[in-house]
Amino acid sequence: MTTPRKTTYADDVQGSHVGRHADNRRVRDKRAWRNTKAGIATRLLMMVVRLAVIPLSIRILGPDRYGLWQACYAFTNWFGLAEGGLGLGLLNSIASAAGADNYDAMRRSVSTAAAALVLVGFLVSTTVVSVAIVPGAPAIFGVSPDSALAGDARLLLAASGILFGATLALSVVQQTYVGLQEGYALAPSILAGGFASVAALFIVSFFRGGPLCTGGPAVIANLVLGRFLFKWHHPELRPSLALVSRATLLSLFSVGGYALLMNLGEMALVQGASVLIANRLGPGAVTPFSVTFSLLYFGFALSNTFVQPLWPAYAEAATRRDAEWIRRAFRRTTRLALLSMSAIAGGVIVLGRSVIYYWAGERAVPTWPVLVLLATYFCVWQAGSCVGTLANGLGLFRLRTIMLGVTGLGYLASTWLLLPVVGVITVPIVGMSLLAIEALVAGTQARRVLSRMRRSTNSVAPALG
Repeated sequence: MTTPRKTTYADDVQGSHVGRHADNRRVRDKRAWRNTKAGIATRLLMMVVRLAVIPLSIRILGPDRYGLWQACYAFTNWFGLAEGGLGLGLLNSIASAAGADNYDAMRRSVSTAAAALVLVGFLVSTTVVSVAIVPGAPAIFGVSPDSALAGDARLLLAASGILFGATLALSVVQQTYVGLQEGYALAPSILAGGFASVAALFIVSFFRGGPLCTGGPAVIANLVLGRFLFKWHHPELRPSLALVSRATLLSLFSVGGYALLMNLGEMALVQGASVLIANRLGPGAVTPFSVTFSLLYFGFALSNTFVQPLWPAYAEAATRRDAEWIRRAFRRTTRLALLSMSAIAGGVIVLGRSVIYYWAGERAVPTWPVLVLLATYFCVWQAGSCVGTLANGLGLFRLRTIMLGVTGLGYLASTWLLLPVVGVITVPIVGMSLLAIEALVAGTQARRVLSRMRRSTNSVAPALG
Protein backbone atom coordinates (compact mmCIF):
# COMPACT_ATOMS: atom_id res chain seq x y z
CA MET A 1 0.00 0.00 0.00
CA THR A 2 1.31 3.45 -0.87
CA THR A 3 2.28 5.57 2.12
CA PRO A 4 0.08 8.70 2.48
CA ARG A 5 2.08 11.66 1.29
CA LYS A 6 2.43 14.78 3.36
CA THR A 7 1.37 18.10 1.95
CA THR A 8 4.51 19.61 0.43
CA TYR A 9 5.60 23.19 0.06
CA ALA A 10 4.99 23.00 -3.67
CA ASP A 11 1.40 21.86 -3.01
CA ASP A 12 0.81 24.92 -0.82
CA VAL A 13 1.90 27.35 -3.52
CA GLN A 14 -0.75 27.76 -6.19
CA GLY A 15 1.29 30.15 -8.28
CA SER A 16 3.83 29.98 -11.05
CA HIS A 17 6.96 27.86 -11.34
CA VAL A 18 8.92 30.89 -10.07
CA GLY A 19 6.56 31.19 -7.11
CA ARG A 20 7.13 27.60 -6.10
CA HIS A 21 10.88 28.10 -6.35
CA ALA A 22 10.66 31.19 -4.15
CA ASP A 23 8.64 29.34 -1.52
CA ASN A 24 11.06 26.41 -1.41
CA ARG A 25 13.97 28.80 -1.15
CA ARG A 26 12.43 30.57 1.85
CA VAL A 27 11.84 27.28 3.66
CA ARG A 28 15.33 26.04 2.79
CA ASP A 29 16.94 29.26 4.01
CA LYS A 30 14.92 29.18 7.23
CA ARG A 31 15.89 25.59 8.00
CA ALA A 32 19.56 26.14 7.18
CA TRP A 33 19.72 29.16 9.48
CA ARG A 34 17.92 27.31 12.29
CA ASN A 35 20.37 24.42 11.91
CA THR A 36 23.30 26.83 12.04
CA LYS A 37 22.10 28.58 15.19
CA ALA A 38 21.36 25.26 16.90
CA GLY A 39 24.78 23.93 15.86
CA ILE A 40 26.64 26.92 17.30
CA ALA A 41 24.70 26.81 20.58
CA THR A 42 25.15 23.06 20.89
CA ARG A 43 28.90 23.14 20.23
CA LEU A 44 29.47 25.93 22.75
CA LEU A 45 27.41 24.27 25.48
CA MET A 46 28.89 20.84 24.82
CA MET A 47 32.35 22.35 25.15
CA VAL A 48 31.31 23.57 28.61
CA VAL A 49 30.05 20.07 29.37
CA ARG A 50 33.30 18.54 28.16
CA LEU A 51 35.35 20.90 30.30
CA ALA A 52 33.30 19.76 33.30
CA VAL A 53 33.33 16.03 32.46
CA ILE A 54 37.11 15.72 32.02
CA PRO A 55 38.21 16.85 35.52
CA LEU A 56 35.28 15.02 37.17
CA SER A 57 36.12 11.81 35.35
CA ILE A 58 39.80 12.07 36.25
CA ARG A 59 38.93 12.68 39.91
CA ILE A 60 36.55 9.69 40.06
CA LEU A 61 38.55 7.28 37.92
CA GLY A 62 42.05 8.46 38.64
CA PRO A 63 44.58 9.34 35.91
CA ASP A 64 45.42 5.72 35.01
CA ARG A 65 41.86 4.48 34.66
CA TYR A 66 40.78 7.66 32.87
CA GLY A 67 43.55 7.19 30.32
CA LEU A 68 42.56 3.54 29.99
CA TRP A 69 38.91 4.50 29.39
CA GLN A 70 39.90 6.97 26.68
CA ALA A 71 42.12 4.36 25.03
CA CYS A 72 39.26 1.82 25.08
CA TYR A 73 36.86 4.33 23.58
CA ALA A 74 39.34 5.32 20.85
CA PHE A 75 39.94 1.65 20.04
CA THR A 76 36.19 0.98 19.82
CA ASN A 77 35.63 3.97 17.52
CA TRP A 78 37.59 2.27 14.76
CA PHE A 79 34.84 -0.35 14.58
CA GLY A 80 32.61 2.42 13.26
CA LEU A 81 34.16 1.74 9.87
CA ALA A 82 31.95 -1.37 9.79
CA GLU A 83 29.05 0.97 9.11
CA GLY A 84 30.51 1.50 5.64
CA GLY A 85 29.25 5.06 5.25
CA LEU A 86 25.64 3.88 5.44
CA GLY A 87 24.56 6.83 7.59
CA LEU A 88 25.83 9.41 5.10
CA GLY A 89 24.24 7.44 2.28
CA LEU A 90 20.93 7.68 4.16
CA LEU A 91 21.38 11.42 4.66
CA ASN A 92 21.91 12.02 0.96
CA SER A 93 19.07 9.67 -0.05
CA ILE A 94 16.57 11.43 2.23
CA ALA A 95 17.61 14.88 1.05
CA SER A 96 17.28 13.92 -2.63
CA ALA A 97 13.93 12.18 -2.09
CA ALA A 98 12.65 15.21 -0.15
CA GLY A 99 13.45 17.38 -3.17
CA ALA A 100 11.19 15.13 -5.25
CA ASP A 101 8.54 14.89 -2.48
CA ASN A 102 8.96 11.10 -2.65
CA TYR A 103 8.01 9.91 0.83
CA ASP A 104 7.80 6.28 -0.25
CA ALA A 105 11.48 6.33 -1.26
CA MET A 106 12.37 8.09 1.99
CA ARG A 107 10.62 5.45 4.09
CA ARG A 108 12.30 2.61 2.18
CA SER A 109 15.68 4.23 2.79
CA VAL A 110 15.00 4.77 6.50
CA SER A 111 13.68 1.22 6.95
CA THR A 112 16.62 -0.38 5.14
CA ALA A 113 19.22 1.78 6.89
CA ALA A 114 17.65 1.18 10.31
CA ALA A 115 17.69 -2.60 9.86
CA ALA A 116 21.28 -2.56 8.60
CA LEU A 117 22.54 -0.23 11.35
CA VAL A 118 20.89 -2.26 14.11
CA LEU A 119 22.60 -5.38 12.73
CA VAL A 120 25.97 -3.63 12.45
CA GLY A 121 25.61 -2.17 15.95
CA PHE A 122 24.85 -5.60 17.37
CA LEU A 123 27.83 -7.16 15.57
CA VAL A 124 30.17 -4.39 16.75
CA SER A 125 29.03 -4.75 20.36
CA THR A 126 29.36 -8.54 20.20
CA THR A 127 32.82 -8.34 18.63
CA VAL A 128 34.18 -5.85 21.15
CA VAL A 129 32.77 -7.78 24.11
CA SER A 130 34.31 -10.95 22.66
CA VAL A 131 37.67 -9.20 22.42
CA ALA A 132 37.28 -7.90 26.00
CA ILE A 133 36.96 -11.36 27.51
CA VAL A 134 40.12 -12.64 25.82
CA PRO A 135 42.82 -12.95 28.55
CA GLY A 136 45.36 -11.01 26.51
CA ALA A 137 43.03 -8.11 25.69
CA PRO A 138 44.51 -5.66 28.26
CA ALA A 139 47.85 -5.87 26.43
CA ILE A 140 46.26 -3.86 23.59
CA PHE A 141 46.36 -0.87 25.95
CA GLY A 142 49.75 -1.60 27.48
CA VAL A 143 48.32 -3.34 30.57
CA SER A 144 49.86 -6.66 31.61
CA PRO A 145 47.44 -9.55 32.39
CA ASP A 146 48.55 -9.69 36.04
CA SER A 147 48.20 -5.93 36.60
CA ALA A 148 45.55 -4.50 38.91
CA LEU A 149 44.18 -2.66 35.88
CA ALA A 150 43.63 -5.80 33.79
CA GLY A 151 40.12 -6.39 35.08
CA ASP A 152 39.26 -2.72 34.59
CA ALA A 153 40.57 -2.83 31.04
CA ARG A 154 38.27 -5.71 30.11
CA LEU A 155 35.29 -4.12 31.87
CA LEU A 156 35.80 -0.69 30.31
CA LEU A 157 36.35 -2.16 26.85
CA ALA A 158 33.17 -4.24 27.07
CA ALA A 159 31.13 -1.24 28.30
CA SER A 160 32.54 0.99 25.56
CA GLY A 161 31.70 -1.63 22.93
CA ILE A 162 28.10 -2.02 24.13
CA LEU A 163 27.53 1.74 24.23
CA PHE A 164 29.19 2.32 20.87
CA GLY A 165 27.13 -0.43 19.24
CA ALA A 166 23.94 1.12 20.63
CA THR A 167 24.99 4.55 19.41
CA LEU A 168 25.70 3.14 15.95
CA ALA A 169 22.30 1.42 15.79
CA LEU A 170 20.53 4.66 16.77
CA SER A 171 22.46 6.85 14.32
CA VAL A 172 19.55 6.42 11.86
CA VAL A 173 17.65 8.95 14.01
CA GLN A 174 20.25 11.70 13.67
CA GLN A 175 20.87 11.10 9.97
CA THR A 176 17.12 11.21 9.26
CA TYR A 177 16.77 14.56 11.00
CA VAL A 178 19.80 15.99 9.18
CA GLY A 179 18.59 14.66 5.81
CA LEU A 180 15.23 16.38 6.40
CA GLN A 181 17.12 19.64 7.10
CA GLU A 182 15.80 19.51 10.66
CA GLY A 183 19.11 19.04 12.42
CA TYR A 184 18.12 21.76 14.89
CA ALA A 185 15.72 19.22 16.46
CA LEU A 186 18.76 17.24 17.65
CA ALA A 187 20.01 20.01 19.94
CA PRO A 188 17.72 19.28 22.94
CA SER A 189 18.61 15.58 22.84
CA ILE A 190 22.36 16.21 22.58
CA LEU A 191 22.34 18.77 25.37
CA ALA A 192 20.10 16.63 27.61
CA GLY A 193 22.47 13.69 27.19
CA GLY A 194 25.49 15.88 27.89
CA PHE A 195 24.12 17.52 31.03
CA ALA A 196 22.74 14.18 32.26
CA SER A 197 26.28 12.81 31.93
CA VAL A 198 27.61 15.54 34.21
CA ALA A 199 24.83 14.87 36.70
CA ALA A 200 25.59 11.14 36.59
CA LEU A 201 29.24 11.76 37.40
CA PHE A 202 28.25 13.78 40.45
CA ILE A 203 25.76 11.18 41.68
CA VAL A 204 27.16 7.84 40.57
CA SER A 205 30.44 6.69 42.02
CA PHE A 206 30.09 2.93 41.41
CA PHE A 207 31.38 1.22 38.24
CA ARG A 208 34.39 3.46 38.80
CA GLY A 209 32.57 6.37 37.16
CA GLY A 210 32.98 4.57 33.86
CA PRO A 211 31.44 4.89 30.41
CA LEU A 212 27.88 4.19 31.58
CA CYS A 213 27.90 7.53 33.43
CA THR A 214 28.70 9.53 30.30
CA GLY A 215 27.65 7.28 27.42
CA GLY A 216 24.44 5.87 28.89
CA PRO A 217 22.47 9.16 29.05
CA ALA A 218 23.31 9.93 25.40
CA VAL A 219 21.96 6.53 24.28
CA ILE A 220 18.77 7.03 26.29
CA ALA A 221 18.32 10.53 24.85
CA ASN A 222 18.64 9.11 21.32
CA LEU A 223 16.04 6.44 22.09
CA VAL A 224 13.59 9.08 23.29
CA LEU A 225 14.30 11.25 20.26
CA GLY A 226 13.78 8.31 17.91
CA ARG A 227 10.41 7.52 19.46
CA PHE A 228 9.35 11.14 19.04
CA LEU A 229 10.58 11.24 15.43
CA PHE A 230 8.84 8.11 14.18
CA LYS A 231 5.74 8.12 16.39
CA TRP A 232 4.68 11.77 16.33
CA HIS A 233 6.90 14.06 14.26
CA HIS A 234 7.28 12.02 11.05
CA PRO A 235 5.14 8.87 11.45
CA GLU A 236 5.09 8.48 7.64
CA LEU A 237 8.80 7.58 7.86
CA ARG A 238 8.42 4.93 10.57
CA PRO A 239 10.73 1.98 9.75
CA SER A 240 9.17 -1.30 8.68
CA LEU A 241 10.89 -4.63 8.03
CA ALA A 242 8.51 -5.16 5.09
CA LEU A 243 10.15 -2.20 3.31
CA VAL A 244 13.74 -3.41 3.70
CA SER A 245 15.18 -4.15 0.27
CA ARG A 246 18.50 -5.21 -1.18
CA ALA A 247 18.22 -2.66 -3.99
CA THR A 248 17.80 0.19 -1.50
CA LEU A 249 20.72 -1.07 0.56
CA LEU A 250 22.97 -1.13 -2.52
CA SER A 251 21.79 2.38 -3.41
CA LEU A 252 22.68 3.64 0.06
CA PHE A 253 26.09 1.98 -0.09
CA SER A 254 26.72 3.46 -3.55
CA VAL A 255 26.91 6.85 -1.85
CA GLY A 256 27.98 5.67 1.59
CA GLY A 257 30.94 3.72 0.21
CA TYR A 258 32.33 6.87 -1.36
CA ALA A 259 31.65 8.78 1.87
CA LEU A 260 33.56 6.15 3.86
CA LEU A 261 36.58 6.44 1.57
CA MET A 262 36.40 10.24 1.80
CA ASN A 263 36.39 9.99 5.59
CA LEU A 264 39.47 7.78 5.47
CA GLY A 265 41.24 10.41 3.33
CA GLU A 266 40.26 13.14 5.78
CA MET A 267 41.41 10.97 8.71
CA ALA A 268 44.86 10.86 7.15
CA LEU A 269 44.92 14.67 7.20
CA VAL A 270 43.64 14.95 10.76
CA GLN A 271 45.02 11.89 12.55
CA GLY A 272 48.24 11.18 10.65
CA ALA A 273 50.32 14.20 11.62
CA SER A 274 51.00 13.34 15.28
CA VAL A 275 52.14 9.80 14.43
CA LEU A 276 54.42 11.06 11.67
CA ILE A 277 55.94 13.78 13.86
CA ALA A 278 56.60 11.30 16.67
CA ASN A 279 58.17 8.84 14.24
CA ARG A 280 60.45 11.34 12.52
CA LEU A 281 61.17 13.96 15.21
CA GLY A 282 60.43 12.23 18.49
CA PRO A 283 57.42 12.32 20.86
CA GLY A 284 58.49 15.63 22.40
CA ALA A 285 57.81 17.45 19.14
CA VAL A 286 54.20 16.26 19.11
CA THR A 287 53.01 18.18 22.18
CA PRO A 288 53.21 21.79 20.91
CA PHE A 289 51.79 20.74 17.55
CA SER A 290 48.87 18.74 18.96
CA VAL A 291 47.89 21.36 21.55
CA THR A 292 47.89 24.13 18.95
CA PHE A 293 46.04 21.90 16.49
CA SER A 294 43.36 21.13 19.11
CA LEU A 295 42.88 24.80 19.92
CA LEU A 296 42.41 25.73 16.26
CA TYR A 297 40.29 22.66 15.56
CA PHE A 298 37.69 23.84 18.08
CA GLY A 299 37.46 27.13 16.17
CA PHE A 300 37.19 25.23 12.90
CA ALA A 301 34.35 23.08 14.24
CA LEU A 302 32.54 26.22 15.39
CA SER A 303 32.89 28.12 12.10
CA ASN A 304 32.01 24.99 10.15
CA THR A 305 28.51 25.06 11.65
CA PHE A 306 27.68 27.60 8.93
CA VAL A 307 28.57 24.96 6.33
CA GLN A 308 27.47 21.54 7.63
CA PRO A 309 23.67 22.06 7.40
CA LEU A 310 23.95 22.79 3.68
CA TRP A 311 24.80 19.26 2.47
CA PRO A 312 21.14 18.08 2.58
CA ALA A 313 19.94 21.53 1.50
CA TYR A 314 22.20 21.44 -1.58
CA ALA A 315 21.03 17.91 -2.42
CA GLU A 316 17.36 18.88 -2.12
CA ALA A 317 17.87 22.04 -4.18
CA ALA A 318 19.81 20.10 -6.83
CA THR A 319 16.89 17.68 -7.18
CA ARG A 320 14.63 20.69 -7.78
CA ARG A 321 17.33 22.07 -10.15
CA ASP A 322 17.47 25.35 -8.23
CA ALA A 323 20.99 26.36 -9.25
CA GLU A 324 20.49 30.01 -8.34
CA TRP A 325 19.73 29.25 -4.70
CA ILE A 326 22.73 26.90 -4.49
CA ARG A 327 25.05 29.61 -5.82
CA ARG A 328 23.65 32.22 -3.44
CA ALA A 329 23.78 29.94 -0.39
CA PHE A 330 27.35 28.86 -1.20
CA ARG A 331 28.58 32.44 -1.50
CA ARG A 332 26.84 33.52 1.70
CA THR A 333 27.95 30.65 3.91
CA THR A 334 31.49 30.59 2.54
CA ARG A 335 31.84 34.27 3.39
CA LEU A 336 30.51 33.74 6.94
CA ALA A 337 32.64 30.63 7.56
CA LEU A 338 35.85 32.21 6.28
CA LEU A 339 35.29 35.44 8.21
CA SER A 340 34.68 33.55 11.47
CA MET A 341 37.62 31.17 10.93
CA SER A 342 39.91 34.06 10.01
CA ALA A 343 38.89 35.93 13.16
CA ILE A 344 39.55 32.84 15.30
CA ALA A 345 42.88 32.17 13.57
CA GLY A 346 43.90 35.81 14.05
CA GLY A 347 43.04 35.61 17.74
CA VAL A 348 45.09 32.43 18.11
CA ILE A 349 48.06 34.07 16.37
CA VAL A 350 47.91 37.07 18.72
CA LEU A 351 47.06 35.33 21.99
CA GLY A 352 47.72 31.64 21.31
CA ARG A 353 51.20 31.33 22.78
CA SER A 354 50.15 33.00 26.06
CA VAL A 355 46.94 30.98 26.30
CA ILE A 356 48.77 27.71 25.65
CA TYR A 357 51.48 28.60 28.16
CA TYR A 358 48.98 29.00 31.02
CA TRP A 359 46.66 26.22 29.82
CA ALA A 360 49.08 23.41 28.95
CA GLY A 361 52.49 24.52 30.14
CA GLU A 362 55.72 25.85 28.65
CA ARG A 363 56.59 22.66 26.76
CA ALA A 364 53.34 22.90 24.79
CA VAL A 365 54.03 26.41 23.41
CA PRO A 366 54.67 26.27 19.64
CA THR A 367 57.17 28.34 17.72
CA TRP A 368 55.87 31.39 15.86
CA PRO A 369 56.22 29.80 12.39
CA VAL A 370 54.27 26.70 13.49
CA LEU A 371 51.55 28.85 15.08
CA VAL A 372 51.11 31.16 12.07
CA LEU A 373 51.24 28.39 9.47
CA LEU A 374 48.77 26.20 11.39
CA ALA A 375 46.36 29.14 11.68
CA THR A 376 46.65 29.70 7.92
CA TYR A 377 46.23 25.97 7.28
CA PHE A 378 42.88 25.97 9.09
CA CYS A 379 41.65 28.92 7.02
CA VAL A 380 42.49 26.99 3.83
CA TRP A 381 40.86 23.89 5.32
CA GLN A 382 37.70 25.90 6.00
CA ALA A 383 37.56 27.07 2.39
CA GLY A 384 38.03 23.46 1.26
CA SER A 385 35.24 22.32 3.58
CA CYS A 386 32.85 24.83 1.96
CA VAL A 387 33.68 23.55 -1.52
CA GLY A 388 33.59 19.91 -0.39
CA THR A 389 30.13 20.28 1.14
CA LEU A 390 28.88 21.80 -2.11
CA ALA A 391 30.40 18.95 -4.14
CA ASN A 392 28.83 16.36 -1.81
CA GLY A 393 25.42 17.98 -2.15
CA LEU A 394 25.75 17.89 -5.93
CA GLY A 395 26.59 14.18 -5.81
CA LEU A 396 30.25 14.47 -6.89
CA PHE A 397 31.30 11.66 -4.56
CA ARG A 398 33.47 9.76 -7.01
CA LEU A 399 35.53 12.85 -7.84
CA ARG A 400 35.98 13.76 -4.17
CA THR A 401 36.89 10.20 -3.25
CA ILE A 402 39.64 10.12 -5.88
CA MET A 403 40.92 13.56 -4.93
CA LEU A 404 40.91 12.91 -1.18
CA GLY A 405 42.58 9.55 -1.74
CA VAL A 406 45.36 11.18 -3.75
CA THR A 407 45.55 14.07 -1.28
CA GLY A 408 45.76 11.76 1.75
CA LEU A 409 48.48 9.56 0.26
CA GLY A 410 50.41 12.57 -1.00
CA TYR A 411 50.15 14.21 2.41
CA LEU A 412 51.44 11.17 4.29
CA ALA A 413 54.31 10.52 1.86
CA SER A 414 55.42 14.16 1.54
CA THR A 415 55.21 14.83 5.28
CA TRP A 416 57.17 11.69 6.15
CA LEU A 417 59.95 12.63 3.72
CA LEU A 418 60.18 16.34 4.58
CA LEU A 419 59.76 16.35 8.36
CA PRO A 420 63.45 15.58 9.15
CA VAL A 421 64.54 18.32 6.72
CA VAL A 422 62.03 21.14 7.25
CA GLY A 423 60.59 20.35 10.69
CA VAL A 424 57.03 20.57 12.02
CA ILE A 425 56.13 23.39 9.63
CA THR A 426 56.07 20.67 6.95
CA VAL A 427 52.62 19.60 8.18
CA PRO A 428 50.72 22.86 7.55
CA ILE A 429 52.66 23.68 4.38
CA VAL A 430 52.02 20.32 2.73
CA GLY A 431 48.48 20.13 4.10
CA MET A 432 47.30 23.52 2.87
CA SER A 433 48.91 23.02 -0.54
CA LEU A 434 47.16 19.71 -1.17
CA LEU A 435 43.84 20.92 0.25
CA ALA A 436 43.95 23.95 -2.04
CA ILE A 437 44.46 21.72 -5.10
CA GLU A 438 41.63 19.39 -4.02
CA ALA A 439 39.27 22.34 -3.48
CA LEU A 440 40.19 23.85 -6.85
CA VAL A 441 39.42 20.63 -8.74
CA ALA A 442 36.16 19.99 -6.85
CA GLY A 443 35.10 23.63 -7.19
CA THR A 444 35.69 23.63 -10.94
CA GLN A 445 33.57 20.51 -11.42
CA ALA A 446 30.82 21.86 -9.14
CA ARG A 447 30.72 25.07 -11.22
CA ARG A 448 30.23 23.02 -14.37
CA VAL A 449 27.38 21.05 -12.80
CA LEU A 450 25.65 24.25 -11.71
CA SER A 451 26.07 25.79 -15.15
CA ARG A 452 24.46 22.75 -16.80
CA MET A 453 21.68 22.82 -14.23
CA ARG A 454 20.98 26.50 -14.86
CA ARG A 455 20.92 26.05 -18.64
CA SER A 456 18.54 23.10 -18.24
CA THR A 457 16.26 25.10 -15.94
CA ASN A 458 16.19 28.08 -18.28
CA SER A 459 15.18 25.87 -21.22
CA VAL A 460 12.35 24.27 -19.24
CA ALA A 461 11.01 27.37 -17.48
CA PRO A 462 9.27 28.97 -20.54
CA ALA A 463 7.26 25.80 -21.14
CA LEU A 464 6.21 25.65 -17.49
CA GLY A 465 5.19 29.28 -17.57
